Amino acid sequence: MIKAIRYFLTLLVFISYSMVYAQDREQASSIIDDLCSEEMAGRGYINNGALKAANYISEQFKTIGLDSFRDGYKQPFNLNVNTIKTAKVVLDEKVLTPGVDYLVSTTSGDISGKFKLFYVSPKMLKAPAILKKIKKAYKRGYVPVIPVNTAGDLEMDKVIDKILETNGDKPLVLLKKSLTWSVGRTQEKGMQLWLMESSFDPYAKCIELEVDAEMLQDYKTQNVIGYVEGTAYPDSVVILCGHYDHLGKMGDATFYGANDNASGIAMMLDMATYFVKNPQKYTIAFIAFGAEEAGLVGSLYYVNNPLVPLS
Repeated sequence: MIKAIRYFLTLLVFISYSMVYAQDREQASSIIDDLCSEEMAGRGYINNGALKAANYISEQFKTIGLDSFRDGYKQPFNLNVNTIKTAKVVLDEKVLTPGVDYLVSTTSGDISGKFKLFYVSPKMLKAPAILKKIKKAYKRGYVPVIPVNTAGDLEMDKVIDKILETNGDKPLVLLKKSLTWSVGRTQEKGMQLWLMESSFDPYAKCIELEVDAEMLQDYKTQNVIGYVEGTAYPDSVVILCGHYDHLGKMGDATFYGANDNASGIAMMLDMATYFVKNPQKYTIAFIAFGAEEAGLVGSLYYVNNPLVPLS
């Protein structure tokens, strides 16, 4: 077993080896296409997207000729992850597009129904009794729509925070200037809809929501690890790494993640191909981390369970 005397953790995005080797762009493009295919399902946790990507990278490692630290290239670990299997939103009679018009909060639970809307204007949000009005609206079957705080008003932020604390298991619509998503590790009883301000009509009367969320407990995923043994100092290891997972799917929307981080994995595989043919004095390890989008889970697991000792 290789014992590491020295470690050099290198972020893939900052590595440049163009002076010694020109990247095979055609091959890189093919790998990116494969990792961003419909079959990979966004390399998330619906339809086993992350597992399919890990299997693909393992096969690439084998084809390239990388050695493994154990029986196979995978380092398995578990995590809890919330998945949004179904996400449908209809505003009055307009069917909205997931991933374009809206996102469902990553920690949202299930909801199904048609609700009347209570649009809270920026001016209303500053009213002293707004929290009471929102509670009353909930009792009457309305869903509040909270505006964007475009002015950066700190007091408005405090009111919005209080609304978020009190909505409990009820749905809430938050208007947004832009949309960003991640991977949820928990599931709440309530549901938040992040809706593009440009897709919202302040005069809309009702909204239809259908969200099917599934909390996956102890979901098994993995890092993928291989190496090229050094010719002179095999106990000294340089690590080249990047994450292969992405956001996966939210209902009918797929987040493909070409630049986050399929392109990085393509570059890493290209470098592995080069170094197998051109071994260096030091051992070079290649790690494709899983569950980065869930909060650097795979890389943290590796640090706590290194296949090559850290000291």
